[in-house]
Amino acid sequence: MTALAPGTAVLFVASDPVLAEQRRNAPESMSAAGRLFLPPLVAIHRIRRRPGTDPTDGLGIPAAQLLCAQRAIDTAAKLHRQLRIVDVNDPGDDADLAGRFVTAEDVLPVLARADGQRLVGEEAFAPSTLRVFFERA
Repeated sequence: MTALAPGTAVLFVASDPVLAEQRRNAPESMSAAGRLFLPPLVAIHRIRRRPGTDPTDGLGIPAAQLLCAQRAIDTAAKLHRQLRIVDVNDPGDDADLAGRFVTAEDVLPVLARADGQRLVGEEAFAPSTLRVFFERA
């Protein structure tokens, strides 16, 4: 089981299951730049550089989840906290974290800390709420 270090949080988002499957089956020899499907963190930073583009560009992750992710990334960076992003439809080595912190009834995104505290759903990602969440990490 993957353990979370103190001060680390995990953000769970969900890509389109079909796109996640295609990402998993892409040949290993393809470079990240040559792939159609980018990991969420790369896409989020691309939004920042290219305003006006489709935030779900090649990912199938709803724009609202990506915006919540950007807020979480910005807040974590300001407070010098570590943040991992896990696509629940393609968790890879983080499948145990998804199983531990995300239930079938949860509305994504979900932000979780090692102590079990979570923020669930888009409305929970207000800047002030995120700040308090990360300060207590």
